Amino acid sequence: MKKLLSCVIAAVMMLVCCTNAFAAAQTRAVGGQRKESSLEISGNTAVYISNYEDSSKQTQRVVITQTLEKHCYFWTWETIGSARTKTVSGSSASLSARVSGLKSGTYRAKTVFKVTDKSGKTQEITVYSAEKKVA
Repeated sequence: MKKLLSCVIAAVMMLVCCTNAFAAAQTRAVGGQRKESSLEISGNTAVYISNYEDSSKQTQRVVITQTLEKHCYFWTWETIGSARTKTVSGSSASLSARVSGLKSGTYRAKTVFKVTDKSGKTQEITVYSAEKKVA
């Protein structure tokens, strides 16, 4: 029994460490690009906003996909509702959404920025908002 418990604890610790390292690598900004994902909650209503801006003006196209996520247990999150997507030609883009009727729990906004520069190179970066609670 002690061996089994030790193996389970070791496996959980390994997954947590791997997940944190992966998340940190996904949120780095590149060059003059600014990527933001914010979440505000009032009562049981969430408003989340995603912004992209490239000060170097080297961006040809931006695809923003945003979702609202609710914390389930441990490090898992479930998507609330459907994803929203917006495609913009140019160096700046913004997308916002509003969801009402939230149940109590912890929420975050997840934004995936798929950026194509003028040379045709594409990169995809995921940015999470700060976590907010609904009582």
